[in-house]
Amino acid sequence: MLRSTVIHTAFIFIALWLTPKTLCAQDEEEQPVRTLRVMIAGTRPLPVFEKSGNVYIEVDPPVSQLPPTSFAFANAAHAPKGKPGVETQTSFSAWPNELVRIKNYKGPATLPLTLRRPLVQKAGANCDVSCELGEALDPLIFIRANPGSAGWSSPVTEVIDMSPARMPANSAVVVNYTKLPLAVYFTKRPLVLRPNSHKSTRLPVVDGPVRYRIDTSVNGKTVTVSNSSYKLQKNSRLIILALPSPAKAKGNPVALRMINDPL
Repeated sequence: MLRSTVIHTAFIFIALWLTPKTLCAQDEEEQPVRTLRVMIAGTRPLPVFEKSGNVYIEVDPPVSQLPPTSFAFANAAHAPKGKPGVETQTSFSAWPNELVRIKNYKGPATLPLTLRRPLVQKAGANCDVSCELGEALDPLIFIRANPGSAGWSSPVTEVIDMSPARMPANSAVVVNYTKLPLAVYFTKRPLVLRPNSHKSTRLPVVDGPVRYRIDTSVNGKTVTVSNSSYKLQKNSRLIILALPSPAKAKGNPVALRMINDPL
């Protein structure tokens, strides 16, 4: 009887000691340390004007067409702790297609982020997205408009593993967020991408900028989107982001963004 009472008392003590706060701390300690790369992928819509009397004034387009310009950890406790005496940064400015790096993230693999449009005073200007990091220690998180009619009112996310083992220095990942197929040439053999897909490749070793050409097919005709070169920094990877062109430029329906990503 005495032994049973002692065991029961010990069980209660352990249960009280493992408070939710303690359990959260233990869960955090079990999480790996990651370097996040976050990019809001998209282009701002062209200006919209309405006539008011004898003048035209610029008006904000619908929220569904406006990409966010900042994001924050939905749970501030997940933000990497700053140095002693320095306030922890929980929100980040992020203009479209700007790569934001956040080191020493030690939170859950399911990462909720709040997207914000600080200058837009409309209902639905802020919204939350969930990013599934999986086991990636160097995840590249793309946040983009819903490909359906909801647009930026209901954005979607995609995570690409950018670990050095998968993406060493002098390699490239091409992300095709257009509705067109792309053929990317770094050598004579093209890297072919379907719409809404991505592929990675090793770049040729050259002394100087890397030459590339990107073609697409429009109405059965081959259109060269870009034929140029890019100077990749030392110990870096190249991210090529292909988006629908915001302007209906004749013969060039694809907008390209070239981003340097150092290891």
